[in-house]
Amino acid sequence: MSPEEAEPEAGSTRLPELTPDASLAGPPRAAQQAGAELERSEEESVACLRTRNEKLLRLVLLLLGLGALVAVGRLTGLTASFSIEGLRKLVQGAGPWGVLILIGAFTLGLLIQVPGMLFAAVAVICYGSLGGGLTAYLGGTTAVCLVFVLVRLVGGDLLGGGAPPSEGDDQRWAKRTLARALEQIDEHPIRTVALLRLVFWTSPWLNYALAVSGVRFVPHLIGTLIGLIPIKVAVALFLDRILAWTGLV
Repeated sequence: MSPEEAEPEAGSTRLPELTPDASLAGPPRAAQQAGAELERSEEESVACLRTRNEKLLRLVLLLLGLGALVAVGRLTGLTASFSIEGLRKLVQGAGPWGVLILIGAFTLGLLIQVPGMLFAAVAVICYGSLGGGLTAYLGGTTAVCLVFVLVRLVGGDLLGGGAPPSEGDDQRWAKRTLARALEQIDEHPIRTVALLRLVFWTSPWLNYALAVSGVRFVPHLIGTLIGLIPIKVAVALFLDRILAWTGLV
C-alpha cells in the first residue's frame, strides 16, 4: 500500500474542508433591498420635482395668456364693445351664420371676462323664447367647453381637486363655496359640476377653475348640460326681469 493511500495515524487530526460562505459572496439581502428602495425613492423625488416644475411652468403660461387676453380686451375696447345691441346687429346681419358667430363671440367673451348672460340674452332677442333659449343653452355649453379645452391645454390639471383663488374681497363667499365643491369633484364630478353651474352659471372664473381642477371632459360636459338648464329656461321666459336684475341694460 502506497503512502498516499495510507490511513492517517490515530493521533493525527484531519482539518475541516472550507467552503465559500454564500453570505459573503455579495452584499446581504437586506442591504440590497435598502439600496433598491433608496434608488426608487430618488427616482420618485426626481419625478415629483419634474412634475412640480412642469405645473409651475403651465401656471405661469396660463396666467400670462389669460392676463394678455384680458389686457388686450380692455386696452383695445373689445371688452366694452360687447353689448346687447352690438351683438344683436352682428348676429342678425350674419344670416344663417349668426349662430356660429354668437358661439365664437361667447367663447371669446368668456376668455376676456365678459358675463355669459349677455350672450344668452342676445340669443333670445334674436331667435325668440324657444329658439333663443335652445341656442343660448347649446351655444353656452359649447362656449364653456371650448374654454375648458383651451385652458386645459395650457394649464393642465393644476389644482388636482384644490380650490383656485378668486378675485376681489366681494367674492369670498364664492371662493368658499367653490373650494368646498372642488373637494368633492374627484368622487362626484358630474354632480359637482352641475351644482356649480346651477349657482355660478357660465362665470369666466368658474370656467378657468373647472379646466384646471382635474375633472375630465365628459363629466364636465354632462354636468354643464344639467346645470345650465334652469338658468337658460329662466332667460327664455323672463329675459326682461333678468336683464334688469343683472344690470346688463
